[in-house]
Amino acid sequence: MALVLALSGLCISYEWLMDGVGAVANGGRSIAPENAMPKVDTLLTARPTRPVADVAYAYMRQQSPQAEMLLIGPTTNAAEPVWATAYGKSLHYYHRDEYRFHPRTGQLLLEQPHASKSPGKKLADMNYDLHTGLILGLGGKIIAFIISLIAASLPVTGFLVWRGRHKSKKPQQRMVVAA
Repeated sequence: MALVLALSGLCISYEWLMDGVGAVANGGRSIAPENAMPKVDTLLTARPTRPVADVAYAYMRQQSPQAEMLLIGPTTNAAEPVWATAYGKSLHYYHRDEYRFHPRTGQLLLEQPHASKSPGKKLADMNYDLHTGLILGLGGKIIAFIISLIAASLPVTGFLVWRGRHKSKKPQQRMVVAA
C-alpha cells in the first residue's frame, strides 16, 4: 500500500511518469491522444444566447444524468476551451465524464464519457483517489494516513537504531584493582 501511495504521488508530480504508467496499462499505447486539448478557433466571435457555463451545465445534465457533482472551468480565456467535468460520485474523482466547450460559442469540442476511455486514461483518472485512499472510502483514507505516518517515521526510527548501535560499541573501561 505504501508503494501505491508513493507511486501515485510521483505520477501526480511527474506527467512523464503518468504517461508511462498509462502506456503500460494500455498495453503499450500512449494516453497522450486522449489528453490532447482540442483547438479553439479564436476567429469565431458569435455569442450564444446563454452564457457558456449555462450551456455546459445543461449539456452535462443531459449527457450525465447520474452525476452527483459537476465542475465547470473558467470561461474567461477566449484562447482555451472551457472544461467541464461530471463526476459519478460526489468528491470522488475517479468515475468522470469530461467535456470541452468553445469559450465564445458554447459549441461542444470534446466529449469523453468514462465508458469510452482506455484503461490507461481510467488509471490516470483514478490516480488522486488512489493517492489519498479515497478509492476505498473513509476506511481507505484512514489506512492511507496511518501508512503515510509510518513511512514518514522510518528515517527517524532508523537513525535512532543506528545511533543506539554505535553508542553501545564503545569499549568499556575496566577497573584495575591495585594490590
